[in-house]
Amino acid sequence: MVANDEDWNNDAAINLMTTADEGLTYTLTVTGAELVANATYRYKIVEKGTWNEYFPNIGGDDATFTVEADGIYTLTYVYTVATSLCEVQATKTADLPENR
Repeated sequence: MVANDEDWNNDAAINLMTTADEGLTYTLTVTGAELVANATYRYKIVEKGTWNEYFPNIGGDDATFTVEADGIYTLTYVYTVATSLCEVQATKTADLPENR
């Protein structure tokens, strides 16, 4: 769910980031992500739709994030071009269903 059901598919339309500031930053929002506390979630930002250029750095480790509480989250991935900074803003929107 965290990868929009595409599991690292770099050219899936649902995973395309958008910009509202003429290319200074790019964002992607994923809703309904079921996450558990203290698990490590991995991601990369792929530039130009190819694995030839990706961040946090080419050939390096994936970027990671965790959440402090089990729940359903809205995730906003943010990539800042000038600094190559990748980050995730995780907002809990509901508790996980009890029978999952």
